[in-house]
Amino acid sequence: MNSTHLDASASVDGTYTYTPASGTVLSAGTQTLHVDFIPTDTANYNITSKNVTINVLKTTPTITWNSPPDMIYGTSLNSTQLNATASVNGTFVYTPINGTVLSAGTQTLHVNFTPTDTANYNITSKDVTINVMKATPTITWNSPAGIIYGTALNSTQLNAAASVNGTFVYTPASGTKLSAGTQTLHVDFTPADTANYNITSKDVTINVMKATPTITWSSPADMIYGTALNSTQLNAAASVNGTFVYTPASGTKLSAGIQTLHVDFTPTDTANYNITSKDVTINVMKATPTITWSKPANIFYGTALNRNQLNASASVPGNFVYTPTAGTVLSVDAQTLHVDFKPTDTANYNTASKDVTINVLLKAYAYITNYNSNTVSVINTSSNTVIATVDVKNNPHGVAVNRREQRYM
Repeated sequence: MNSTHLDASASVDGTYTYTPASGTVLSAGTQTLHVDFIPTDTANYNITSKNVTINVLKTTPTITWNSPPDMIYGTSLNSTQLNATASVNGTFVYTPINGTVLSAGTQTLHVNFTPTDTANYNITSKDVTINVMKATPTITWNSPAGIIYGTALNSTQLNAAASVNGTFVYTPASGTKLSAGTQTLHVDFTPADTANYNITSKDVTINVMKATPTITWSSPADMIYGTALNSTQLNAAASVNGTFVYTPASGTKLSAGIQTLHVDFTPTDTANYNITSKDVTINVMKATPTITWSKPANIFYGTALNRNQLNASASVPGNFVYTPTAGTVLSVDAQTLHVDFKPTDTANYNTASKDVTINVLLKAYAYITNYNSNTVSVINTSSNTVIATVDVKNNPHGVAVNRREQRYM
């Protein structure tokens, strides 16, 4: 209380004594103020007093509570937001209560304050606002393992997951075949609860490795030495377009034996396919030389075999061995001549042989005895020359003539 309340006046001079005194804080309610007055002239004036009443109203406490900082949807209310204070002791009751998860948007927080001294203080309340921002869902999506060019994207690669329900849209879409190299996969996620969650997205990378074309090339059929390689042997095919380079090249004549054929394949699309190669084997068989040996002309008995009859030739260099050998005198009749040929290049050529027949004819001869020398002279009647003198002893005598000639076709 002060002079506004303690303002009594009297009809004469004197001194005022107030009860309660100035400065007293009165309790709420209707209170009695009392004053005693002592006049200065107590000889002529009595001491006197007076009472008045005053209505002391309850005080409303001051609540201090600022609007809290923004918070993310999903965060529970706690003492960071529910932190009101009051000018007097008392109890706070918040609405919504501690632990509440507010929806996204601008929300009102309310507090009711009940002072401990309810006799002198009013119950009061206060509101503040808080901005609850939408939460951004967490997308879990690791970079997928590498794939081979030509593999269509599927759920093995497009397997993102989110912390809330929603829908994924992938770019590129499932089924897409990516080019080789490091490629970016993108997903847009739309949460089912768009009121409280943001649409979000994520990127990962995937390594698309070049594919290796398939070469189809079977081991070719056996070939004979001297045959040049051609499209019959060099006939590889690939699963994609490209160019083949063969080693050995077309036109090469391979040595006899098991040989390796090699092809290098360069695909037209080297951005997405690897260069590759393949080997096959081919059996190159030895060639058999061609022996040229015509049937010799007929000879007469007694003619020794010579190069007129033993005159075989071969398609390659080598050595001839005749049976019978040169110098042999064949019997009268159709006889077989045989030759074995051994090529100089036995690595690539087989040995060979050939037979021909020759007719050995019997000529006309005269046989004249020489009595005194015990011999017989053999005379070629065609040339009238003695071709042999045979020692027979026992004093031969007489003349014999053989007129028969044998002919063989």
